[in-house]
Parts: sequence; structure tokens; C-alpha cells
Amino acid sequence: DAAGSSTLKLESLAVAGGAARGSLALRGPAWELDATLAGLDLAATTALIQPWFALPAGLTVAGRASGSLHARGSDKQPRSITTTIALARLDLANAAGTIAAEALAGELRLEAGFDRSGAATITGALQVPTGQAYADPVFLDFAKHAVALTFAGTLGADAGHFTAREFTLSQAGVGELRGSAVLDFAGDALLQSARLKVVGIDLAPALPVWVQPFLISTAFKDLAGEGRINGELNLDGGIP
Repeated sequence: DAAGSSTLKLESLAVAGGAARGSLALRGPAWELDATLAGLDLAATTALIQPWFALPAGLTVAGRASGSLHARGSDKQPRSITTTIALARLDLANAAGTIAAEALAGELRLEAGFDRSGAATITGALQVPTGQAYADPVFLDFAKHAVALTFAGTLGADAGHFTAREFTLSQAGVGELRGSAVLDFAGDALLQSARLKVVGIDLAPALPVWVQPFLISTAFKDLAGEGRINGELNLDGGIP
């Protein structure tokens, strides 16, 4: 138009077994993007994005997902991003059988604001209310103990570090973990430091899920307990 702005719209595009639609508004160097993805086949999606992002060797993925994205920026610099990813179903497994998931469903919401250096302030929420997952030796049944995570922090401009200034991880019927943490995605140890507060951990359901699997080949394989645990734990370099 006369003001130098334009809008490109995509009404419908078949992609990865689902559908996409969106719009891109341009005004000088400023831009604004809205996109919606519905009913994506996850196996087809992983094949589609393989030139840019490849899954670990031997890992297979299946299921369905939908999502939305709203982003604003100027030139090559994003200013804000808001996205929601809804998993209708996720099944995955690795060749060794040490990692697996069946009928996982949930939702992830993220909001990010970027400064001029490229660092991002991020808030997020994850809910997993149903499905099962296994990461040797731990087995989780989310239908019995749903998991919810909320967090807020800063991702470095190089995307190598994330400082979670606060987070809350809760498992229904088990308890809650709150605190702050520093993650190093490029280093040898992911968890650099953490300040944790344990809130109302119920030992009766917690021990079979989180402790017994590591004791299965020992004399303590039937370890059980009752009561609740509250306390604080500090970690530096992965060491309490």
C-alpha cells in the first residue's frame, strides 16, 4: 500500500499429513508472522525437517500434533515469539529399547522476548496428563501421575546456556520440586548448578517410581516407605 506495507496470506497448504495456514505482514524492516499447523503426522514431519534437524540414530517417532506460532521482528532479528504445541499422541522408541513412549499427549506453551544481543527471556508451561514413558530404568504412567512444569529464564545468545531463574515441577499424587537452575547445552554436564526446594514428596508413590528401578538388582529392590519429605538441596557442577 501507500504506506509501504504488505500482507502475504496462505489459506491452506497440505504438509506432513496435516494442514498449514498463515500470514506474513511486512512494513518496512518490521515483520509479523502468524502460522497454524493442524493434524501433522510426526513421522512425516521428522522426514520433512531432516535436512535441518535429524533425530538420533535408531530413534523412531509416530503420532499426531498441532500448533500455532506468532512472531514479530525487524530485519533478521526476532523481537518476540509465542508458540503452542499440542500433542494428540506421541509414540517413540530407540533401537536399544532403553527409551520409549506410548500414547503420550500433552501441551507445551512458550513465550520469548529477544534483546539486541539475541539473548531471549523465556517463559513456558508443559503439561503431560496421559500416556506412558520409559527411560531405562524409570517407567512413568502419566495417567496415574500427571506431570506439569512451569519455568521462566534466559537463553544465551549462542543458545548454549539456559538460566532458569524459577521453575516448578509437579507430579500429581507424588509432590513438587521448585527452584532455579543453570543448564549448559554445550558442556559435558547439562546441569551446572541448581537450588532446589522439595515440597511434600509422598514416599509411598515416589519410591516405586523414582528409587526402586535403580535398586532392582540389589537387596533393596522392594524398598518401600511412608510419610512426606520437605527440604532443600543445592547442586554445583552436578554435585550436592
